[in-house]
Amino acid sequence: MAIKLLSGRGHLVIVDPATGEKTIVYDRLPGFAHGMLEHRGILFVAVSKLRSRKMNRTMPIEGTGEELMAGILAFELSTHELLGTLQISAGIHEIYDLQLLPGIRNAEIQTSQKSLEHAAIDLPKGCFWATEPKIPAKPDATDTADDGSLSSGPLEADSPKPPNE
Repeated sequence: MAIKLLSGRGHLVIVDPATGEKTIVYDRLPGFAHGMLEHRGILFVAVSKLRSRKMNRTMPIEGTGEELMAGILAFELSTHELLGTLQISAGIHEIYDLQLLPGIRNAEIQTSQKSLEHAAIDLPKGCFWATEPKIPAKPDATDTADDGSLSSGPLEADSPKPPNE
């Protein structure tokens, strides 16, 4: 058995190597399929939105009327059942490949356009996201008064004057 992606059609197929017979096991992938990965009986398929093109040709996947997405689909190989979908909704439109990260429980995606705002903390009994602590601003030595003027503490006129000696 060989598993193939007919990306332009949105199909996941199984091909019998002896006869070449193709069986469509899923006929509506919600994006252009770029890559797949099998792990412990689960098939993960990466799908992408289509790039804008200057040519007028269309692919069958475009004629479904459904909006295409970028994300990952998980299938049970023995039953061909769709187990779930991870849709990536912001910043990523294409996924080219999938890789297994053994032992990683809280992976991150980082882009060159945005600095890392959250750090993944992975502990033996759980994992969580950490953020930079919000430190309140210290009052400046020169504060703005209600009327917009600047003051740097009490004025001499406001301080008690020592008696003339």
